[in-house]
Amino acid sequence: MAQKMNPAKLFLSLLLISTFVATGNNLPAQGLNQGKPVVIRLENILDSLINSPDQLLTFTGKTISLGSFSLRKIDRLYPNAQIDSGMLVLNKSLAFRNCTIIGKGLSNLKMKDITFTNCQIKTLSITNIGAVSLSISNSQADGVRVLNSTFKHLHLLHLSNPNPASGSLSVFKTKVTGELRLANNAFYQNIGVFSSELKYLRFEKNQANMTGMGNNLVKNEVLLLDEAAKEFRIRKNEFLSKDTLRHTYDFHGDRLVFINNTVEAPVLFADSRVNNRLEMADNVFHYAVDFHDMTFPEFNKYIPFRQFKQGFVVYQNLYSEESPDGATCFYCELYAGKTDEELADKTNFDKLVQSYEILFLGYKSTGDIESANQAYIQIKELYLNRLGYLYRTHGGFKHYFRWQLAKLLKFYTNHGTDPALSIVISIYVILVFAVFYVFFPSEWDVSSKKRLLTDFKDFINSNEKGYFKPFLTLIVGFGISLINAITLSLNSFVTLGFGTIPTTGVARYVCILQGFIGWFLLSIFTVSLINQILF
Repeated sequence: MAQKMNPAKLFLSLLLISTFVATGNNLPAQGLNQGKPVVIRLENILDSLINSPDQLLTFTGKTISLGSFSLRKIDRLYPNAQIDSGMLVLNKSLAFRNCTIIGKGLSNLKMKDITFTNCQIKTLSITNIGAVSLSISNSQADGVRVLNSTFKHLHLLHLSNPNPASGSLSVFKTKVTGELRLANNAFYQNIGVFSSELKYLRFEKNQANMTGMGNNLVKNEVLLLDEAAKEFRIRKNEFLSKDTLRHTYDFHGDRLVFINNTVEAPVLFADSRVNNRLEMADNVFHYAVDFHDMTFPEFNKYIPFRQFKQGFVVYQNLYSEESPDGATCFYCELYAGKTDEELADKTNFDKLVQSYEILFLGYKSTGDIESANQAYIQIKELYLNRLGYLYRTHGGFKHYFRWQLAKLLKFYTNHGTDPALSIVISIYVILVFAVFYVFFPSEWDVSSKKRLLTDFKDFINSNEKGYFKPFLTLIVGFGISLINAITLSLNSFVTLGFGTIPTTGVARYVCILQGFIGWFLLSIFTVSLINQILF
């Protein structure tokens, strides 16, 4: 026969129940009488969120068991609960402080704010959640996975992994309309953001074996500040960034793979250091890139220059305000070495040249002739601009001559990188002079011009034989005269020597002028050819 409960014990039980309700926590599902830790299950949490008038439910120092729940059961037990598109709509906030989190995680909820602070967390999965913000901070976590969710802000901050040999922090197929920030997280095998739509993406001072970003659409700003990992993989992202000043990548690691990305803002690689292997290829940079403070590996690097359509820049601080992390420089401008004001700044000019020089030497060491030539051309373009600036500001024949000579080298051999271009231009020069020589007699062509005049008269005088034969005779005669003129022009251009100049009058002086031009241009061609052969 069952015994009746002692009134004192009954009063004590009611007091315990009222205490849990008053503190915003739920009764433990198990373990009250067995001396086990109090475990609060997700069903208890949902019950309180649905029935409590409070907008914030806080748990402190509890063991929390999270997991999945049945929407059918919720609908049956709570007829007034709002369910939208397979999600339970609560529009309340949930906070866990100094809690131990076990179970699978949270899913299929629409809430205001979700916060985990100073918690002990196993692998936590946040799936199909819609909230204003999700913040997990100052906690130990084996791993955190955010999937198929929508937030205004998502923060994973100051998390550490007690099992460094495994564990990851990942955001996958998630939309963040405000800021996604991962900062000061340590001892993870992998930290990554994939296939997500973001507005602001910020990585700061994380430590991982591998950090990755792939297939993301980022609409505004990307900052990777003081990141440390063995390997970084940034692939197939679209960084639209219409309104931001620039992207900043500041990472230190052994390997960097940065491929197939589209970047629509200037890029600053800050003080990045890549020790062993660097692959940066097939990217589309719509704006210039700042490389001048980046450290490249001596070998094992592949950075084709063709992806840098807009070239390189250097960031300059207008008010000398310190900006050690490259993220808070509100008075910075891009230095491109184009305007007279920029060209007067020799310090930033040298830094910009150095950016191209570093890559140029790297291309030479790896045998990438095409990229090396393109980098070298950009260096010479900068010096061409500066020579023009020196002449405009200081004047003088020396500055003018050096400026015009640089322009000639650009026109004739593309700054010494294209010997074939010089041959084509030389042919045009020879043909132009040859047309001139057609109208002047020479010792090499005594009779063809007289015969040409006779043939021309025969052509304009009609006769019984018609015009075809006189016209054909005229064309043949003109061809012979032109070949003789081209021979004279070619001989003059290559300065093989005449003994005596085989023409008279104005043509004699033109031959001398062409000889000088030919000697000068062929000297440039020879240097350009040797430069490419000995690359």
